[in-house]
Amino acid sequence: MGENNGRNRGGWTKDSLAYVERVNGVLDGLRGYWPLTLRQVYYQLVAGLDIENCEAEYKKLSRLLTKARLDNLISWDATEDRARATLDSDG
Repeated sequence: MGENNGRNRGGWTKDSLAYVERVNGVLDGLRGYWPLTLRQVYYQLVAGLDIENCEAEYKKLSRLLTKARLDNLISWDATEDRARATLDSDG
């Protein structure tokens, strides 16, 4: 088996997967309030002392949530962007 530099087939590092697990913990704990916004998830992580309250961490979380949803590591039903319009496939 070859060296994979700590990444799995999806390109996730151990640290990134651990971050996804923390996010899923937040999402699971707030399941009754789904869908949550990026900002809501972010401030839960800040309040839990999992991340710093800074723009770089916010952007990192945004990228992580996008990729994790695309890779089915986070439920599509768990988060939403209430500021963006969606296209209806029927119309």
